[in-house]
Amino acid sequence: CQLITGFQKAGLQVSVFATGVADRPEPLPENVNACRVPIPQPYPSFVIQPPAFRPDSKVLNRVWFIVWEATKLDPRWVKTIDQSSAIVTPSNWNANCFSASGVEAPIYQVPLFNLPGYSYQPHVLKDAFVFGCSGHLSGQAGRKNLTGVVQAFIRTFPTAPDVRLHIKVGQYDHVDAPDDRRIIIQKGHLSHEEMVRWYAGLDVFVHASKSEGWGFQPLQAMAVGRPVIACKYGGVAEYFDDRVGLETEFTYEPAQDMYHNMGHWAEPDLDSLGRNMLYAYTHRGEMVRLGESGSERAKKFTVEKTVNRLIPVLEKYGIIT
Repeated sequence: CQLITGFQKAGLQVSVFATGVADRPEPLPENVNACRVPIPQPYPSFVIQPPAFRPDSKVLNRVWFIVWEATKLDPRWVKTIDQSSAIVTPSNWNANCFSASGVEAPIYQVPLFNLPGYSYQPHVLKDAFVFGCSGHLSGQAGRKNLTGVVQAFIRTFPTAPDVRLHIKVGQYDHVDAPDDRRIIIQKGHLSHEEMVRWYAGLDVFVHASKSEGWGFQPLQAMAVGRPVIACKYGGVAEYFDDRVGLETEFTYEPAQDMYHNMGHWAEPDLDSLGRNMLYAYTHRGEMVRLGESGSERAKKFTVEKTVNRLIPVLEKYGIIT
Protein backbone atom coordinates (compact mmCIF):
# COMPACT_ATOMS: atom_id res chain seq x y z
CA CYS A 1 0.00 0.00 0.00
CA GLN A 2 2.87 2.38 0.76
CA LEU A 3 4.46 1.72 -2.63
CA ILE A 4 1.13 2.25 -4.43
CA THR A 5 0.68 5.55 -2.60
CA GLY A 6 4.27 6.52 -3.43
CA PHE A 7 3.76 5.83 -7.14
CA GLN A 8 0.56 7.87 -7.12
CA LYS A 9 2.31 10.81 -5.42
CA ALA A 10 4.95 10.58 -8.16
CA GLY A 11 2.17 11.20 -10.69
CA LEU A 12 1.82 7.65 -11.99
CA GLN A 13 -1.45 5.94 -12.80
CA VAL A 14 -1.56 2.60 -10.97
CA SER A 15 -3.79 -0.43 -11.40
CA VAL A 16 -3.47 -3.12 -8.77
CA PHE A 17 -4.83 -6.59 -8.13
CA ALA A 18 -4.40 -8.95 -5.20
CA THR A 19 -2.58 -12.24 -5.76
CA GLY A 20 -3.92 -13.63 -2.49
CA VAL A 21 -6.24 -12.84 0.40
CA ALA A 22 -5.20 -12.77 4.05
CA ASP A 23 -7.12 -14.84 6.58
CA ARG A 24 -8.15 -11.70 8.47
CA PRO A 25 -7.38 -8.79 6.14
CA GLU A 26 -7.27 -5.20 7.31
CA PRO A 27 -9.36 -2.66 5.34
CA LEU A 28 -7.45 -1.22 2.39
CA PRO A 29 -6.78 2.53 2.25
CA GLU A 30 -9.25 4.35 0.03
CA ASN A 31 -6.63 5.36 -2.54
CA VAL A 32 -5.52 1.73 -2.92
CA ASN A 33 -9.03 0.33 -3.10
CA ALA A 34 -9.90 2.87 -5.80
CA CYS A 35 -7.23 1.56 -8.19
CA ARG A 36 -7.99 -2.15 -7.83
CA VAL A 37 -8.90 -4.20 -10.91
CA PRO A 38 -10.79 -7.49 -10.56
CA ILE A 39 -8.44 -9.88 -12.36
CA PRO A 40 -4.81 -9.92 -13.54
CA GLN A 41 -4.37 -8.10 -16.81
CA PRO A 42 -2.06 -9.23 -19.65
CA TYR A 43 0.20 -6.20 -19.48
CA PRO A 44 3.66 -5.65 -17.99
CA SER A 45 3.48 -5.86 -14.22
CA PHE A 46 5.41 -5.14 -11.05
CA VAL A 47 4.90 -8.13 -8.75
CA ILE A 48 5.44 -7.98 -4.98
CA GLN A 49 5.45 -11.56 -3.72
CA PRO A 50 7.64 -14.16 -1.95
CA PRO A 51 9.86 -16.30 -4.20
CA ALA A 52 7.59 -19.37 -3.99
CA PHE A 53 4.82 -17.48 -5.80
CA ARG A 54 4.17 -18.40 -9.45
CA PRO A 55 3.08 -15.30 -11.40
CA ASP A 56 1.13 -15.61 -14.62
CA SER A 57 3.69 -16.78 -17.18
CA LYS A 58 1.71 -15.09 -19.99
CA VAL A 59 3.03 -11.69 -18.88
CA LEU A 60 5.94 -11.00 -21.20
CA ASN A 61 7.45 -8.21 -19.11
CA ARG A 62 7.61 -8.49 -15.35
CA VAL A 63 9.74 -7.01 -12.60
CA TRP A 64 9.51 -9.02 -9.40
CA PHE A 65 10.11 -7.54 -5.94
CA ILE A 66 11.29 -10.40 -3.70
CA VAL A 67 12.28 -10.61 -0.04
CA TRP A 68 13.53 -13.87 1.47
CA GLU A 69 14.82 -14.79 4.92
CA ALA A 70 17.41 -17.53 4.30
CA THR A 71 20.53 -17.90 2.18
CA LYS A 72 19.17 -20.27 -0.49
CA LEU A 73 16.24 -20.38 -2.90
CA ASP A 74 14.55 -23.58 -4.04
CA PRO A 75 15.93 -24.38 -7.54
CA ARG A 76 12.35 -24.72 -8.78
CA TRP A 77 11.68 -21.14 -7.72
CA VAL A 78 14.79 -19.94 -9.53
CA LYS A 79 13.40 -21.16 -12.87
CA THR A 80 10.21 -19.16 -12.33
CA ILE A 81 12.08 -16.10 -11.10
CA ASP A 82 14.28 -16.12 -14.19
CA GLN A 83 11.19 -15.69 -16.37
CA SER A 84 11.11 -12.11 -15.06
CA SER A 85 12.80 -9.23 -16.83
CA ALA A 86 14.47 -8.20 -13.58
CA ILE A 87 14.45 -8.75 -9.80
CA VAL A 88 14.30 -6.04 -7.15
CA THR A 89 15.20 -6.77 -3.53
CA PRO A 90 15.81 -4.41 -0.58
CA SER A 91 19.13 -5.71 0.79
CA ASN A 92 22.54 -6.50 -0.59
CA TRP A 93 22.38 -9.71 1.44
CA ASN A 94 19.28 -10.86 -0.46
CA ALA A 95 20.84 -9.85 -3.79
CA ASN A 96 24.00 -11.84 -3.07
CA CYS A 97 22.04 -14.88 -1.85
CA PHE A 98 19.77 -14.85 -4.92
CA SER A 99 22.77 -14.68 -7.24
CA ALA A 100 24.49 -17.53 -5.37
CA SER A 101 21.26 -19.55 -5.67
CA GLY A 102 21.50 -19.37 -9.45
CA VAL A 103 19.24 -16.45 -10.36
CA GLU A 104 20.41 -15.12 -13.74
CA ALA A 105 17.90 -12.29 -14.21
CA PRO A 106 19.27 -8.79 -13.50
CA ILE A 107 19.04 -7.97 -9.78
CA TYR A 108 18.52 -4.43 -8.46
CA GLN A 109 18.95 -3.52 -4.81
CA VAL A 110 16.45 -0.89 -3.66
CA PRO A 111 16.26 -0.23 0.10
CA LEU A 112 12.84 -0.10 1.68
CA PHE A 113 11.64 2.55 4.10
CA ASN A 114 10.45 3.53 7.51
CA LEU A 115 6.67 3.84 7.53
CA PRO A 116 5.38 7.43 7.47
CA GLY A 117 4.29 8.74 10.84
CA TYR A 118 7.11 7.16 12.85
CA SER A 119 9.20 9.97 14.31
CA TYR A 120 11.22 10.80 17.40
CA GLN A 121 9.36 10.64 20.71
CA PRO A 122 11.02 11.97 23.89
CA HIS A 123 11.60 9.54 26.72
CA VAL A 124 9.12 9.63 29.58
CA LEU A 125 10.21 8.91 33.14
CA LYS A 126 8.89 5.54 34.31
CA ASP A 127 9.17 3.40 37.41
CA ALA A 128 10.91 0.64 35.44
CA PHE A 129 13.35 0.16 32.56
CA VAL A 130 11.34 -1.28 29.68
CA PHE A 131 12.58 -3.63 26.97
CA GLY A 132 10.28 -4.47 24.09
CA CYS A 133 10.04 -6.99 21.27
CA SER A 134 7.38 -7.63 18.67
CA GLY A 135 6.39 -9.66 15.66
CA HIS A 136 3.46 -11.10 13.77
CA LEU A 137 4.20 -14.82 14.21
CA SER A 138 1.67 -16.84 12.18
CA GLY A 139 4.00 -19.74 11.39
CA GLN A 140 7.14 -17.59 11.78
CA ALA A 141 7.58 -17.96 15.55
CA GLY A 142 10.85 -19.85 15.18
CA ARG A 143 12.39 -17.19 12.96
CA LYS A 144 11.08 -14.21 14.92
CA ASN A 145 12.48 -15.82 18.08
CA LEU A 146 10.56 -13.84 20.69
CA THR A 147 11.08 -16.75 23.08
CA GLY A 148 14.81 -16.06 22.84
CA VAL A 149 14.19 -12.54 24.14
CA VAL A 150 12.09 -13.94 26.99
CA GLN A 151 14.82 -16.43 27.92
CA ALA A 152 17.54 -13.78 27.88
CA PHE A 153 15.37 -11.43 29.95
CA ILE A 154 14.69 -14.06 32.64
CA ARG A 155 18.35 -15.15 32.79
CA THR A 156 19.62 -11.58 33.02
CA PHE A 157 17.00 -10.19 35.40
CA PRO A 158 15.71 -13.14 37.45
CA THR A 159 14.28 -11.00 40.24
CA ALA A 160 14.96 -7.31 39.48
CA PRO A 161 11.73 -5.44 40.27
CA ASP A 162 12.44 -2.32 38.19
CA VAL A 163 12.64 -3.90 34.74
CA ARG A 164 9.89 -4.91 32.30
CA LEU A 165 9.54 -6.77 29.00
CA HIS A 166 6.71 -5.67 26.70
CA ILE A 167 5.80 -8.08 23.90
CA LYS A 168 3.54 -7.08 20.97
CA VAL A 169 2.10 -9.85 18.78
CA GLY A 170 -0.90 -10.57 16.59
CA GLN A 171 -4.32 -11.39 18.00
CA TYR A 172 -3.93 -15.14 17.41
CA ASP A 173 -0.22 -15.48 18.16
CA HIS A 174 1.20 -17.41 21.10
CA VAL A 175 4.40 -16.58 22.97
CA ASP A 176 5.89 -19.14 25.33
CA ALA A 177 6.55 -16.96 28.39
CA PRO A 178 6.53 -17.69 32.14
CA ASP A 179 3.92 -16.32 34.50
CA ASP A 180 5.86 -13.20 35.43
CA ARG A 181 4.14 -9.90 36.13
CA ARG A 182 7.12 -8.07 34.66
CA ILE A 183 6.38 -9.59 31.22
CA ILE A 184 3.43 -7.90 29.53
CA ILE A 185 2.04 -9.41 26.33
CA GLN A 186 -0.21 -7.30 24.12
CA LYS A 187 -2.16 -8.95 21.31
CA GLY A 188 -4.12 -7.55 18.40
CA HIS A 189 -3.86 -4.95 15.65
CA LEU A 190 -2.67 -1.44 16.48
CA SER A 191 -2.82 1.56 14.18
CA HIS A 192 0.38 3.38 13.18
CA GLU A 193 -0.33 6.00 15.85
CA GLU A 194 -0.85 3.34 18.51
CA MET A 195 2.33 1.52 17.50
CA VAL A 196 4.31 4.77 17.76
CA ARG A 197 3.02 5.13 21.32
CA TRP A 198 3.93 1.49 22.01
CA TYR A 199 7.52 2.03 20.85
CA ALA A 200 7.66 5.31 22.79
CA GLY A 201 6.86 3.39 25.98
CA LEU A 202 10.09 1.39 25.62
CA ASP A 203 13.65 2.19 26.58
CA VAL A 204 15.22 -0.39 24.25
CA PHE A 205 13.86 -2.54 21.41
CA VAL A 206 15.22 -6.10 21.38
CA HIS A 207 15.26 -7.81 17.99
CA ALA A 208 16.32 -11.47 18.23
CA SER A 209 15.03 -12.47 14.80
CA LYS A 210 17.20 -15.05 13.07
CA SER A 211 16.84 -13.39 9.70
CA GLU A 212 15.06 -10.57 7.90
CA GLY A 213 15.05 -9.65 4.23
CA TRP A 214 14.57 -6.08 5.48
CA GLY A 215 12.94 -5.88 8.91
CA PHE A 216 10.53 -2.99 9.42
CA GLN A 217 10.27 -3.19 13.21
CA PRO A 218 13.86 -2.35 14.21
CA LEU A 219 13.77 0.62 11.83
CA GLN A 220 10.46 1.77 13.31
CA ALA A 221 11.94 1.59 16.82
CA MET A 222 14.95 3.61 15.62
CA ALA A 223 12.67 6.23 14.06
CA VAL A 224 10.86 6.68 17.37
CA GLY A 225 14.24 7.15 19.07
CA ARG A 226 14.71 3.82 20.78
CA PRO A 227 18.04 2.01 20.48
CA VAL A 228 18.00 -1.52 19.11
CA ILE A 229 19.67 -4.71 20.29
CA ALA A 230 20.02 -7.01 17.27
CA CYS A 231 22.31 -9.11 15.11
CA LYS A 232 23.94 -7.09 12.35
CA TYR A 233 22.85 -9.60 9.75
CA GLY A 234 20.67 -9.84 6.67
CA GLY A 235 18.43 -6.95 5.73
CA VAL A 236 18.77 -5.38 9.19
CA ALA A 237 22.43 -4.67 8.42
CA GLU A 238 21.28 -2.14 5.79
CA TYR A 239 20.45 0.34 8.57
CA PHE A 240 21.63 -1.10 11.92
CA ASP A 241 25.07 -1.08 13.57
CA ASP A 242 26.72 -0.18 16.87
CA ARG A 243 26.15 3.54 16.29
CA VAL A 244 22.41 3.10 16.83
CA GLY A 245 22.31 0.14 19.21
CA LEU A 246 24.09 -2.91 20.59
CA GLU A 247 25.18 -5.73 18.28
CA THR A 248 24.43 -9.29 19.38
CA GLU A 249 26.85 -12.07 18.54
CA PHE A 250 25.54 -14.95 16.42
CA THR A 251 26.49 -18.15 14.64
CA TYR A 252 25.42 -19.36 11.20
CA GLU A 253 23.01 -22.25 11.68
CA PRO A 254 20.88 -24.26 9.22
CA ALA A 255 17.54 -22.54 8.70
CA GLN A 256 14.53 -24.36 10.12
CA ASP A 257 10.73 -24.58 9.90
CA MET A 258 9.45 -23.38 6.52
CA TYR A 259 13.06 -22.51 5.63
CA HIS A 260 14.34 -26.07 6.12
CA ASN A 261 16.96 -26.98 3.48
CA MET A 262 17.11 -23.32 2.44
CA GLY A 263 20.63 -22.65 3.66
CA HIS A 264 21.50 -20.72 6.80
CA TRP A 265 20.41 -17.88 9.02
CA ALA A 266 21.75 -16.19 12.16
CA GLU A 267 21.30 -17.87 15.54
CA PRO A 268 21.61 -15.11 18.18
CA ASP A 269 23.82 -15.98 21.12
CA LEU A 270 21.53 -15.67 24.15
CA ASP A 271 24.45 -14.93 26.49
CA SER A 272 25.50 -12.05 24.24
CA LEU A 273 21.87 -10.91 24.06
CA GLY A 274 21.65 -10.96 27.84
CA ARG A 275 24.92 -9.04 28.23
CA ASN A 276 23.60 -6.37 25.90
CA MET A 277 20.36 -6.11 27.85
CA LEU A 278 22.29 -5.74 31.11
CA TYR A 279 24.56 -3.11 29.53
CA ALA A 280 21.54 -1.16 28.33
CA TYR A 281 19.97 -1.34 31.79
CA THR A 282 23.14 0.03 33.43
CA HIS A 283 23.99 2.65 30.78
CA ARG A 284 20.72 4.51 30.34
CA GLY A 285 22.18 7.81 29.25
CA GLU A 286 24.11 6.10 26.47
CA MET A 287 20.91 4.37 25.35
CA VAL A 288 19.18 7.74 24.97
CA ARG A 289 22.07 9.00 22.82
CA LEU A 290 22.01 5.87 20.64
CA GLY A 291 18.26 6.30 20.23
CA GLU A 292 18.71 9.87 19.06
CA SER A 293 21.32 8.74 16.50
CA GLY A 294 19.00 5.99 15.29
CA SER A 295 16.14 8.42 14.80
CA GLU A 296 18.29 10.65 12.62
CA ARG A 297 19.40 7.67 10.53
CA ALA A 298 15.86 6.35 10.11
CA LYS A 299 14.84 9.68 8.53
CA LYS A 300 16.94 8.78 5.49
CA PHE A 301 14.74 5.79 4.63
CA THR A 302 11.58 7.17 3.06
CA VAL A 303 8.90 5.86 0.71
CA GLU A 304 9.77 8.66 -1.72
CA LYS A 305 13.40 7.54 -1.96
CA THR A 306 12.35 3.94 -2.52
CA VAL A 307 9.91 4.92 -5.26
CA ASN A 308 12.46 7.24 -6.90
CA ARG A 309 14.90 4.34 -7.16
CA LEU A 310 12.25 1.94 -8.40
CA ILE A 311 10.90 4.15 -11.18
CA PRO A 312 14.03 4.01 -13.43
CA VAL A 313 14.09 0.21 -13.13
CA LEU A 314 10.40 -0.05 -14.06
CA GLU A 315 10.88 2.38 -16.95
CA LYS A 316 13.85 0.41 -18.27
CA TYR A 317 11.76 -2.75 -18.57
CA GLY A 318 8.61 -1.15 -19.91
CA ILE A 319 6.53 -1.42 -16.76
CA ILE A 320 6.16 2.36 -16.67
CA THR A 321 5.50 3.89 -20.09
